[in-house]
Amino acid sequence: MQGTVPTSLGRFRNAFTVDMENELAEHCRQLDSRFYGLTRRQLMKLSFEFAEFKGVNEYFAPEEVNYRIEANETDNFAENAIEPAYSTVQSSTNIMERTEDILANSSNTVLSAEHIHYQENDSNSAPNQRSLQGIDSIHPLPKSQNEKKRHRAHQKSEVLSATPFKNCLLQKEKEKLEKEERKNQRNKRKMENAANKLDFSKPFTSKKASLPKSVKTNKETFCGGCGELFEEDWVQCGSCSE
Repeated sequence: MQGTVPTSLGRFRNAFTVDMENELAEHCRQLDSRFYGLTRRQLMKLSFEFAEFKGVNEYFAPEEVNYRIEANETDNFAENAIEPAYSTVQSSTNIMERTEDILANSSNTVLSAEHIHYQENDSNSAPNQRSLQGIDSIHPLPKSQNEKKRHRAHQKSEVLSATPFKNCLLQKEKEKLEKEERKNQRNKRKMENAANKLDFSKPFTSKKASLPKSVKTNKETFCGGCGELFEEDWVQCGSCSE
Protein backbone atom coordinates (compact mmCIF):
# COMPACT_ATOMS: atom_id res chain seq x y z
CA MET A 1 0.00 0.00 0.00
CA GLN A 2 3.05 2.25 -0.29
CA GLY A 3 2.23 5.44 -2.16
CA THR A 4 -1.54 5.09 -1.78
CA VAL A 5 -1.98 5.61 1.97
CA PRO A 6 -1.47 9.15 3.39
CA THR A 7 1.41 9.39 5.84
CA SER A 8 -0.35 11.70 8.32
CA LEU A 9 -3.91 11.20 9.49
CA GLY A 10 -5.96 13.57 11.63
CA ARG A 11 -8.73 12.78 14.07
CA PHE A 12 -11.96 11.31 12.69
CA ARG A 13 -10.44 10.65 9.30
CA ASN A 14 -10.59 7.29 7.53
CA ALA A 15 -7.20 5.69 6.95
CA PHE A 16 -8.35 3.62 3.94
CA THR A 17 -10.82 4.29 1.20
CA VAL A 18 -13.09 1.60 -0.22
CA ASP A 19 -10.73 0.99 -3.15
CA MET A 20 -7.76 0.72 -0.80
CA GLU A 21 -9.56 -1.81 1.39
CA ASN A 22 -10.56 -3.93 -1.61
CA GLU A 23 -6.99 -3.83 -2.92
CA LEU A 24 -5.60 -4.80 0.46
CA ALA A 25 -8.11 -7.65 0.85
CA GLU A 26 -7.22 -9.02 -2.58
CA HIS A 27 -3.54 -8.79 -1.73
CA CYS A 28 -4.11 -10.72 1.52
CA ARG A 29 -6.05 -13.44 -0.31
CA GLN A 30 -3.26 -13.91 -2.83
CA LEU A 31 -0.64 -14.10 -0.10
CA ASP A 32 -2.75 -16.62 1.81
CA SER A 33 -3.09 -18.88 -1.24
CA ARG A 34 0.60 -18.55 -2.17
CA PHE A 35 2.12 -19.20 1.26
CA TYR A 36 -0.46 -21.75 2.48
CA GLY A 37 1.23 -24.64 4.28
CA LEU A 38 4.43 -22.84 5.29
CA THR A 39 5.63 -23.36 8.83
CA ARG A 40 6.27 -20.47 11.15
CA ARG A 41 10.04 -20.86 10.77
CA GLN A 42 9.82 -20.79 6.99
CA LEU A 43 7.51 -17.78 6.91
CA MET A 44 9.72 -15.86 9.33
CA LYS A 45 12.81 -16.66 7.28
CA LEU A 46 11.13 -15.19 4.22
CA SER A 47 10.02 -12.12 6.21
CA PHE A 48 13.54 -11.53 7.55
CA GLU A 49 15.13 -11.65 4.13
CA PHE A 50 12.47 -9.38 2.63
CA ALA A 51 12.93 -6.90 5.51
CA GLU A 52 16.69 -6.93 4.92
CA PHE A 53 16.11 -6.34 1.22
CA LYS A 54 13.76 -3.41 1.95
CA GLY A 55 16.12 -1.94 4.56
CA VAL A 56 13.72 -2.10 7.53
CA ASN A 57 15.83 -4.31 9.79
CA GLU A 58 15.75 -1.70 12.57
CA TYR A 59 12.13 -2.66 13.32
CA PHE A 60 13.26 -6.04 14.68
CA ALA A 61 14.21 -6.12 18.36
CA PRO A 62 17.90 -7.14 18.64
CA GLU A 63 17.45 -8.89 22.02
CA GLU A 64 15.00 -11.51 20.69
CA VAL A 65 17.36 -13.82 18.76
CA ASN A 66 15.70 -17.20 19.04
CA TYR A 67 14.93 -18.26 15.45
CA ARG A 68 17.79 -19.80 13.47
CA ILE A 69 17.60 -21.89 10.34
CA GLU A 70 19.30 -25.30 10.30
CA ALA A 71 22.45 -25.50 8.18
CA ASN A 72 21.52 -28.75 6.42
CA GLU A 73 18.49 -27.27 4.62
CA THR A 74 18.99 -27.10 0.88
CA ASP A 75 16.97 -24.56 -1.10
CA ASN A 76 17.43 -20.82 -0.69
CA PHE A 77 14.01 -19.37 -1.39
CA ALA A 78 14.96 -15.74 -0.85
CA GLU A 79 17.88 -15.92 -3.28
CA ASN A 80 15.59 -17.14 -6.07
CA ALA A 81 12.41 -15.28 -5.17
CA ILE A 82 13.80 -11.83 -4.31
CA GLU A 83 16.38 -10.49 -6.75
CA PRO A 84 18.87 -7.75 -5.76
CA ALA A 85 17.81 -5.70 -8.79
CA TYR A 86 14.28 -5.45 -7.43
CA SER A 87 13.34 -1.75 -7.69
CA THR A 88 11.31 0.26 -5.20
CA VAL A 89 7.66 -0.78 -5.18
CA GLN A 90 5.16 2.06 -5.64
CA SER A 91 1.93 0.20 -4.89
CA SER A 92 0.62 -3.16 -3.79
CA THR A 93 -0.47 -3.91 -7.37
CA ASN A 94 3.12 -3.63 -8.60
CA ILE A 95 4.23 -5.85 -5.73
CA MET A 96 1.84 -8.62 -6.75
CA GLU A 97 2.70 -8.36 -10.47
CA ARG A 98 6.46 -8.47 -9.97
CA THR A 99 6.23 -11.22 -7.38
CA GLU A 100 4.21 -13.36 -9.79
CA ASP A 101 6.82 -12.79 -12.53
CA ILE A 102 9.66 -13.74 -10.21
CA LEU A 103 7.90 -16.89 -9.01
CA ALA A 104 7.02 -17.89 -12.57
CA ASN A 105 10.64 -17.50 -13.79
CA SER A 106 12.15 -19.29 -10.80
CA SER A 107 12.83 -22.91 -11.74
CA ASN A 108 14.48 -24.04 -8.51
CA THR A 109 11.66 -22.76 -6.26
CA VAL A 110 8.80 -25.09 -5.30
CA LEU A 111 5.85 -23.39 -3.56
CA SER A 112 4.26 -26.43 -1.95
CA ALA A 113 3.90 -27.19 1.73
CA GLU A 114 5.76 -30.48 1.38
CA HIS A 115 8.86 -29.30 -0.55
CA ILE A 116 9.67 -25.72 0.57
CA HIS A 117 13.04 -25.48 2.36
CA TYR A 118 15.36 -22.63 3.28
CA GLN A 119 18.96 -22.08 4.24
CA GLU A 120 21.10 -19.15 5.31
CA ASN A 121 22.96 -17.15 2.67
CA ASP A 122 26.30 -17.71 4.32
CA SER A 123 26.52 -20.51 6.88
CA ASN A 124 30.09 -19.63 7.84
CA SER A 125 29.49 -15.96 8.65
CA ALA A 126 27.53 -14.86 11.69
CA PRO A 127 23.91 -14.05 10.80
CA ASN A 128 22.58 -10.54 11.10
CA GLN A 129 21.06 -10.22 14.57
CA ARG A 130 18.36 -7.81 13.46
CA SER A 131 17.24 -10.00 10.58
CA LEU A 132 16.52 -12.97 12.85
CA GLN A 133 13.89 -11.41 15.11
CA GLY A 134 10.25 -12.30 15.59
CA ILE A 135 7.73 -10.95 13.15
CA ASP A 136 5.52 -10.10 16.13
CA SER A 137 7.86 -7.25 17.08
CA ILE A 138 6.83 -5.36 13.92
CA HIS A 139 3.07 -5.70 14.34
CA PRO A 140 2.33 -7.22 17.78
CA LEU A 141 -1.10 -8.73 18.17
CA PRO A 142 -3.35 -7.06 20.76
CA LYS A 143 -3.97 -9.05 23.90
CA SER A 144 -7.54 -9.31 25.06
CA GLN A 145 -8.21 -8.27 28.63
CA ASN A 146 -9.51 -10.74 31.15
CA GLU A 147 -13.28 -10.70 31.17
CA LYS A 148 -14.83 -9.62 34.43
CA LYS A 149 -17.31 -11.92 36.07
CA ARG A 150 -20.91 -10.94 36.49
CA HIS A 151 -20.95 -11.11 40.27
CA ARG A 152 -18.26 -8.41 40.47
CA ALA A 153 -20.46 -5.99 38.54
CA HIS A 154 -23.37 -6.95 40.80
CA GLN A 155 -21.32 -6.15 43.88
CA LYS A 156 -20.32 -2.77 42.46
CA SER A 157 -23.97 -2.00 41.75
CA GLU A 158 -24.90 -2.80 45.34
CA VAL A 159 -22.20 -0.50 46.66
CA LEU A 160 -23.35 2.38 44.46
CA SER A 161 -27.06 1.94 45.26
CA ALA A 162 -26.65 1.39 49.03
CA THR A 163 -27.61 4.13 51.53
CA PRO A 164 -27.15 4.42 55.34
CA PHE A 165 -30.91 4.08 55.89
CA LYS A 166 -31.06 0.98 53.70
CA ASN A 167 -28.14 -0.57 55.54
CA CYS A 168 -29.86 0.15 58.88
CA LEU A 169 -33.06 -1.57 57.76
CA LEU A 170 -31.15 -4.58 56.50
CA GLN A 171 -29.28 -4.85 59.80
CA LYS A 172 -32.52 -4.70 61.82
CA GLU A 173 -34.12 -7.36 59.64
CA LYS A 174 -31.10 -9.58 60.10
CA GLU A 175 -31.18 -9.17 63.90
CA LYS A 176 -34.92 -9.95 63.95
CA LEU A 177 -34.41 -13.19 62.04
CA GLU A 178 -31.55 -14.21 64.32
CA LYS A 179 -33.70 -13.53 67.42
CA GLU A 180 -36.54 -15.70 66.10
CA GLU A 181 -34.10 -18.45 65.28
CA ARG A 182 -32.67 -18.43 68.82
CA LYS A 183 -36.22 -18.54 70.29
CA ASN A 184 -37.12 -21.54 68.17
CA GLN A 185 -33.98 -23.31 69.26
CA ARG A 186 -34.79 -22.73 72.96
CA ASN A 187 -38.34 -24.08 72.56
CA LYS A 188 -37.02 -27.10 70.75
CA ARG A 189 -34.53 -27.86 73.54
CA LYS A 190 -37.28 -27.51 76.21
CA MET A 191 -39.52 -29.99 74.41
CA GLU A 192 -36.66 -32.45 74.10
CA ASN A 193 -35.83 -32.16 77.82
CA ALA A 194 -39.48 -32.66 78.84
CA ALA A 195 -39.73 -35.77 76.69
CA ASN A 196 -36.59 -37.19 78.27
CA LYS A 197 -38.02 -36.79 81.80
CA LEU A 198 -41.08 -38.99 81.15
CA ASP A 199 -40.95 -42.50 82.72
CA PHE A 200 -42.49 -45.06 80.42
CA SER A 201 -41.48 -48.09 82.55
CA LYS A 202 -44.68 -47.98 84.75
CA PRO A 203 -48.11 -48.48 83.18
CA PHE A 204 -50.41 -45.51 83.29
CA THR A 205 -53.65 -46.09 85.31
CA SER A 206 -56.51 -43.66 85.69
CA LYS A 207 -58.32 -43.36 89.06
CA LYS A 208 -62.10 -43.46 88.97
CA ALA A 209 -64.02 -41.11 91.25
CA SER A 210 -66.46 -42.96 93.74
CA LEU A 211 -69.37 -41.35 95.57
CA PRO A 212 -69.84 -42.14 99.33
CA LYS A 213 -72.90 -44.16 100.26
CA SER A 214 -73.77 -42.17 103.42
CA VAL A 215 -72.61 -38.81 104.57
CA LYS A 216 -71.77 -38.65 108.23
CA THR A 217 -71.61 -35.35 109.90
CA ASN A 218 -70.45 -34.60 113.41
CA LYS A 219 -71.78 -31.10 113.44
CA GLU A 220 -73.77 -30.31 116.57
CA THR A 221 -76.85 -28.15 116.30
CA PHE A 222 -78.83 -26.47 119.09
CA CYS A 223 -82.42 -27.41 119.41
CA GLY A 224 -84.87 -24.60 118.97
CA GLY A 225 -87.18 -25.84 121.70
CA CYS A 226 -85.02 -26.98 124.58
CA GLY A 227 -81.72 -25.53 123.56
CA GLU A 228 -79.78 -28.76 123.80
CA LEU A 229 -77.20 -29.93 121.29
CA PHE A 230 -77.94 -32.77 118.98
CA GLU A 231 -76.31 -34.22 115.85
CA GLU A 232 -79.22 -34.24 113.46
CA ASP A 233 -80.11 -31.83 110.74
CA TRP A 234 -83.51 -31.13 112.23
CA VAL A 235 -85.04 -28.09 113.65
CA GLN A 236 -85.96 -29.88 116.87
CA CYS A 237 -84.32 -32.67 118.73
CA GLY A 238 -85.91 -36.01 119.26
CA SER A 239 -87.26 -35.26 122.79
CA CYS A 240 -88.92 -32.05 121.70
CA SER A 241 -90.57 -33.64 118.73
CA GLU A 242 -92.17 -36.26 121.00
